[in-house]
Amino acid sequence: MTSTQQAVAEVAVTLDDRQGTITFEPFDSEFLGLTIGRAYVPDDLDERPLTALLQAIAESGREAGYDQLLRRVPAASFAHIWALEAVGYRLMDVGVTFARRVSDRFEATVADHVAIGPATESDVEALLENMFDAPWGSRYEADPVYDRAAVQQLQARWLRNSLSVRAEHVLVGHLEGKPAGYVTCRLHEEDGELIGEIDLVGTVPAARGRGVAAAIVQSSLAWFAERVELVTVRTQSTNHVAAGVYERAGMTLHSSDMTFRMALTPRGGMQ
Repeated sequence: MTSTQQAVAEVAVTLDDRQGTITFEPFDSEFLGLTIGRAYVPDDLDERPLTALLQAIAESGREAGYDQLLRRVPAASFAHIWALEAVGYRLMDVGVTFARRVSDRFEATVADHVAIGPATESDVEALLENMFDAPWGSRYEADPVYDRAAVQQLQARWLRNSLSVRAEHVLVGHLEGKPAGYVTCRLHEEDGELIGEIDLVGTVPAARGRGVAAAIVQSSLAWFAERVELVTVRTQSTNHVAAGVYERAGMTLHSSDMTFRMALTPRGGMQ
């Protein structure tokens, strides 16, 4: 932790028998130099009680020392969206999730010009030398409060963590003997079913447009097919190139969401 932020306890708020909570986000807080939390409220509330509960959560979060609160909601949850906007949350990201059912008979489309295999530490470090020439287009770049260098450090740690502890499998595609792109594969349980998740996908800027991401995504689906029946991947709604890669891999639109941020202090972006 840096001197500009600290870990704070979970906050619980009860208003008219409705309960909301704030949980601390250690990863974001560590790299961005702010105390950042994520707000949770019941899904079945109407706009008015939602607004009141979110306002109470914000006040409690400010008292507890939080600089920012985050909340992600389904894009069709208008009551939640209107309530978030009413108490001062700002939209930072619109995401779309694609999904595909796979089976153990899945056969990946082979791209002979891309050599694909499990990632090594040297692969990841070589990728990181060039991966930040172009922004990821995520909420981290959208928030004007976040320092660009800090965001790059966060994203680099995210990829390194994927290789060490976060992901079950990381694939790298090589062009002409050099690491050119990657896919990180995670497994998690959802509603009693083991689900595959493509967590990160990236291609170094110099190799874009040469089919690297498409080839690695195909290989990741083959890996998942031996372990799960359903695979998902989330990207920003503005990332049309990524959406095209997933659609060509047989994935279809599954859901959409919106991520909001509320600033509780001047350091967190409060004006």
